[in-house]
Amino acid sequence: MRVGVNGWMDVGLLYSKKPNPDDESLQSLMFVFYTYLDIDELKSPTIPTFELQSLIYTPSTNLAENQNVIFTCIGNVGREPQGNFSWYKYVGSQPSGMVITNGINPVSLTTVSGSCTYMRTEKLTLNLTKEDNQMVIRCTVQQTTISEAGDRYIQTDRITVNYSPKINSILADPNLPTYSEGPVQLMLICKADSNPLSNYVWTRPDGSKQTGYQLRLRLLTTNHTGRYTCLAYAEWGGQNYTAKTNVDIEVGKAKERKEMTLICII
Repeated sequence: MRVGVNGWMDVGLLYSKKPNPDDESLQSLMFVFYTYLDIDELKSPTIPTFELQSLIYTPSTNLAENQNVIFTCIGNVGREPQGNFSWYKYVGSQPSGMVITNGINPVSLTTVSGSCTYMRTEKLTLNLTKEDNQMVIRCTVQQTTISEAGDRYIQTDRITVNYSPKINSILADPNLPTYSEGPVQLMLICKADSNPLSNYVWTRPDGSKQTGYQLRLRLLTTNHTGRYTCLAYAEWGGQNYTAKTNVDIEVGKAKERKEMTLICII
């Protein structure tokens, strides 16, 4: 056997037939057969490194609380025994991810031609909550290394989750059951939790309006008595989402000051 400079092998195969007893010469019939083989065909297929090709999610914009989002991870998971995908969710500033075990739906596992490896496609469905705002989803290949990084991983950027305003309460400062007329200042503060941040509109008892989360009442009179309503609103996807609450304020007449005359008798 000789290996040529062009990468081909010259293989000589010697075959011998049994002597033919009817052949007076009793000579064996010998022949040599030569063929050529591509030396690359004798090499073992290379084992590619684990490769995660893509991680996408749909829908990808204007995501909102209570909405279902489908994440799709595609990647090479090696040869037998092929690896699996593990999913992790990172929320806020937590240093470690939470393993996701629900909502996983394997779609396909196909062989990769010429490499004896497998390509895996898997989907994950999540129902979003407001706590998922700014989360990161990671897809990992787990075969020889079982960890949050696995043998390879791919992850999303931080994902924005929108949610409607929720007003917990209105703060009155000072907080009194009844206010008296006079040079007293009353501050009403309305704060809502939402993403994006809320805008605010106050409605006074007389129907007049004022924007901003604070409403300042100066020089209280009985005309300030009534119901004050706070409306919080946030907009995304071309729609407004609102919440409102109210507080009742009562302002009474100031007590009359009675003058007293003190007489000192010596």
